[in-house]
Amino acid sequence: MFSPLLVLIILLAMPLGSSVNAQQVPSEVPETLCEPARSSLLRERASLSQLVKGIRNGDKAWNQKCSGVKIKPGSALQISCITDASNLDRPRQHYIKKAKNFESRLALAEAHLQVNFFQDPDMQTVRVSMCESLKSKVLENPEAHPELSYLLGKRKPVPFKATKISGDVKFFKGDRELTYSGSGEIMEATRFVTGKDGYVELVFPDGKYLRMKSDSEFTSVEDQNFTGEPTTLEKIGIDLKRGIIRLLSIESLQDASEALTDFEQEMNKRKALRTSVKTVCCEISRRGTDFIIEAEEDGASKIIVFDGEVDVTPEATDETVTLTAGQEAVVSILGEISLSDIDPAKAEQEWQNGIE
Repeated sequence: MFSPLLVLIILLAMPLGSSVNAQQVPSEVPETLCEPARSSLLRERASLSQLVKGIRNGDKAWNQKCSGVKIKPGSALQISCITDASNLDRPRQHYIKKAKNFESRLALAEAHLQVNFFQDPDMQTVRVSMCESLKSKVLENPEAHPELSYLLGKRKPVPFKATKISGDVKFFKGDRELTYSGSGEIMEATRFVTGKDGYVELVFPDGKYLRMKSDSEFTSVEDQNFTGEPTTLEKIGIDLKRGIIRLLSIESLQDASEALTDFEQEMNKRKALRTSVKTVCCEISRRGTDFIIEAEEDGASKIIVFDGEVDVTPEATDETVTLTAGQEAVVSILGEISLSDIDPAKAEQEWQNGIE
């Protein structure tokens, strides 16, 4: 049991509303930064802003429950308030660490990748040329500035083949939109986007099918982890910005005796590649053969496992939870995980809704 003195110290150290002050809000990303560093920093800032919002909402709920009320020592409310305060501290510390890294990368980008002139549209060619020159200098010695190398998108695009496309679907390699002929050719892309009526099915090099519903977007790169640090483990990193995707292994589709194409057979040989999916709140590592991930507007994520196992690690807590077939997890921006069992038939029907 907590001692009354410890309880008093903790409660007097509040209110929690002071935990995220104005100085901790991430700095604005200037328009004068060269691409793709600016876009990368903007995405990182958006993720931090979601985390700040979640922390402030958690602080507000704690203050309403625990601040300014008479709490009896040893009561359930006392223990609940102390537990909640501890749970809120983990995402707060996580935010401080991420914000510090963000500010460091932003400062480096402003020092090495900023063109303050030629904002006139007629001078964009000159501006692009200057940005390319600056980027070349950085990439000549990437070890000196690994954070800048990461921001410049020095990554390998992922080869894929689209097996089904309907509605508004777009593929990008860097900033360039790709033209897909629909003939099933193998392509390489770094960003995938569906509109309000879009749907696409893809095959990736780790022997996994990815199905993407409408109003969704993700970026994907090979041989690069999410922090930009060097890695010896080959992987495909999927960064789900919004929407819903479903990942299935080739094995899960072979039950229907579907003949593998030459491309799929070649992809099947590369199963050593590991697939991880990252959302605003967490990272989901593939151990399952059939699961759904939904990135929600408030920064939370929903994971549904139909087959196999999936490891879920909230960024705010860095504590991994393993989901098994028939389970669903909702992970908040603060790292809170709500687990429940699913009705597989009902979950499958919900997935099929809106797919033509």
